[in-house]
Amino acid sequence: WRFTGAFIFGCLVLNLACLSFLGENTNGLCLLRMWLLHFSFVLALAPLFTKTWRMYLLVGSPGFRRQTISHTKTFLMTMPFILVEVLILLVFSFADPSQETA
Repeated sequence: WRFTGAFIFGCLVLNLACLSFLGENTNGLCLLRMWLLHFSFVLALAPLFTKTWRMYLLVGSPGFRRQTISHTKTFLMTMPFILVEVLILLVFSFADPSQETA
């Protein structure tokens, strides 16, 4: 349930990010668009990737043996996706920030 909720929250933020395209173009709004779209995309898909991998370990791995994978361990497996995305966004925000065009 926790990861389904995280997926739904990511999808909600991704859908609301489309509202950032309304209004006048400004430097701040261009930067906000970049952050909202990319970060919410990862926020929506990272729990799905982790949950798929978790189900593979529990059901699809060769040889049947019972494994216990806690929610905490699964959450910690989701964090690298989010941290890498934040790192990429920070690099692009400072090295080549989005600028408004006419």
